[in-house]
Amino acid sequence: MADPDTELEKKLAALRRQFVERYAARRQAIEEAATRVGIDVEAVKILRGECHKIAGTAGTFGFDALGEAASEIEMICDRAVEVGTVLNEKERAEINPLLIVLRKGCD
Repeated sequence: MADPDTELEKKLAALRRQFVERYAARRQAIEEAATRVGIDVEAVKILRGECHKIAGTAGTFGFDALGEAASEIEMICDRAVEVGTVLNEKERAEINPLLIVLRKGCD
């Protein structure tokens, strides 16, 4: 009979690999949206949505800094989405260092 701990570790490792593989596409969507968040409300929504997905799962796979940065960006975008505006200059300045963390990705 298979060791349950070993089976669980294999499943978690597979899920982690899947997260890393999907992250590349998410990072590209984040980069594209981040360039337009000062002029396009839809870009703010996209950035918020992608960061929400990352924030909810990154920590599970050991990418705590990635999850925390995504969560902070999500919260900043939440304010703008609630009122239907783009990110102002201050908000864009707040997300810039967080985007650097997201660019590092799953390293």
